Amino acid sequence: MATETILRLPIAVIGIGIPGSGKTTLLEPFSRQNHYIYICPDNVREELTGSSKDQSQNPLVWRMCFQGVAASLQRGISFVFDATFTLPEQRERIISLSRESGVKTIIGVYFNTLLETALNRNAKRDRVVEESVLKKMHYNLQEFPPKREEGFDVLLTEKEFIKVNWNY
Repeated sequence: MATETILRLPIAVIGIGIPGSGKTTLLEPFSRQNHYIYICPDNVREELTGSSKDQSQNPLVWRMCFQGVAASLQRGISFVFDATFTLPEQRERIISLSRESGVKTIIGVYFNTLLETALNRNAKRDRVVEESVLKKMHYNLQEFPPKREEGFDVLLTEKEFIKVNWNY
């Protein structure tokens, strides 16, 4: 992270990466350790439908996730949003909502994982994503990787994110 960047609360940490890239493995414990609200559409799907893979309630799932963002920020609590965000318009939506809701610092964490690695991890997960879907998401991220100009104050790889001292 650039030394001139000063983190101001509340903070939004936005995970970006394909299924099997390691987002949840890194971001969920990070949110607990730092007392951030953890928001994950897969968890909401599980709660609503009994299956994290059930896409039938997606409009409601995303509405609930965005309500979680707003509720977190009304209380002045930072949040981690763990989703794929493989397209610029998806990232633009969460960045806009975060800014409108009072987020002072938006940190993107880009998990640029090799497709083969993600496919191998995906095959071992409880929540297996269809290979064709995973490949499409990978293609989207390769064509449209996240850029700081999208509205991120800080954009880090997962390796850079791990190295940051979060004791501020």
